Amino acid sequence: MAAEQVDALVIFGATGDLAKLETFPALVGLVERGVLDVPVIGVAKNDGWGLEQFRDYAVASLKLNDIDPDSAPARKMLGLLEYVNGDLDDDATYHAMSDAVGTGQSILFYLEVPPLLFGRIAQGIATAGRAKGNRIMVEKPFGTDLDSAIKLNQLMHQYFPENAIFRVDHWLGLDPVENV
Repeated sequence: MAAEQVDALVIFGATGDLAKLETFPALVGLVERGVLDVPVIGVAKNDGWGLEQFRDYAVASLKLNDIDPDSAPARKMLGLLEYVNGDLDDDATYHAMSDAVGTGQSILFYLEVPPLLFGRIAQGIATAGRAKGNRIMVEKPFGTDLDSAIKLNQLMHQYFPENAIFRVDHWLGLDPVENV
């Protein structure tokens, strides 16, 4: 799998604060740079939500971040969105996610959820037959202390090899970047 190419981006926790404040504007930026042109599948549990409500949420996020949702990059990003509404404890959610991915074989899973859900989501991805050969990115924090981080790491390794797990702290580099 080429490191720079994916067939789909799957975002767990796609209706949370991180998505609202950071993710949707970042996706527009990726479209503007020409590096995002694949389905973006949001997975979350919001009773009664479908694709229309998810896209409305993304539009509200863009407006909140002073991005015109009618701009060409924003319209393109909104058109890439798909949505799976489901309980993360239910394997049916992961099968629905897999169906939404379709024939894609190179998938990046992005977890914008609390660390206590990382293992369950990794397991669900594996249950749906989508772990092998794919990558998973998790947002901080990765555990609450050294012991919990080690246990979480061992749990993640049951489903993904180390070179397929990316741990991201979007705030870690904030001060240095702003001070440049």
